Amino acid sequence: MSDTFSQPMDMPGHQPEYLEPKTSVLAIVAFVASLLGFVLCCVPVVGMVGTLGLVLGAIALISISMSDGRKKGTGFAIAAVVLGLIAGAINVAMIIGGNWVFQQYTRYGEVVTAIEAGDLGTVQSYMHSDTRSGVDAQRLSEYGSALDAAWGPSAAPPKGPFEFFARFGEVGSTMSTAQIEVQSEYPPPNWTIMPLPVAFDRGTAVMFIVADQRNQQPAPSQLPAAHNMAITAPDGSLLWLLSTPGGTPAAGPGTPAPPAPADPPAAGGDEGGGGQDGGDEGGEPGDGGGG
Repeated sequence: MSDTFSQPMDMPGHQPEYLEPKTSVLAIVAFVASLLGFVLCCVPVVGMVGTLGLVLGAIALISISMSDGRKKGTGFAIAAVVLGLIAGAINVAMIIGGNWVFQQYTRYGEVVTAIEAGDLGTVQSYMHSDTRSGVDAQRLSEYGSALDAAWGPSAAPPKGPFEFFARFGEVGSTMSTAQIEVQSEYPPPNWTIMPLPVAFDRGTAVMFIVADQRNQQPAPSQLPAAHNMAITAPDGSLLWLLSTPGGTPAAGPGTPAPPAPADPPAAGGDEGGGGQDGGDEGGEPGDGGGG
């Protein structure tokens, strides 16, 4: 009897149950994250989501390999790892390169410090050879006096991108109006206008660096040397280091304030004048009657 049931009996028509492998949700999430990071890899910080996709893709691969065939989606996981690696590498390169450009760009602020210190050599090193001779010790002293009278001493340059853009936010409306005025003197595309916020004791101003696109020379910051530069005054006018092609004079201690707009004539002014004329006309017959 014991041998009769030693082997299981095959029931007619019975087949072992087969479960279809399910696609790993983690692999799909990883692929979407890596794809998003790859598309946005040129956007700082946001593009780092590709790194998250890379990590999730690696975890998904391990989970699928340990599922004994119950999960699938290896292709999604591998694609997530590859795209995450590419997106992460591009984003890191963008951050490093952007930080270098930012550091070099903000070095233009050294010019303001050099002007206040009377450091002629540093100021001239940022100027183009075509206009460098126009900046001598006397011109530097006059311009420094004009800045001091308008703003007082300058503060430290921005320590990072967040402070940099915060200062731009303080002078947004002033910068837009002043940039239009700068472009009227140095119209694009022949001229490049580079704005930079500069903090002073009495507020934040905007310094405009004017560079010639047709004849560029590198400054110590590895960016184009300046043909001219201007700093906004508290009233929104521009204090130019050198005279402009349009005839705007360079700023100095005796730089006159921009003229106030003329008041429109009073509505009754002409009528009053007409009344006075009428009085004169009325006097003539009187004189005749007296005669």
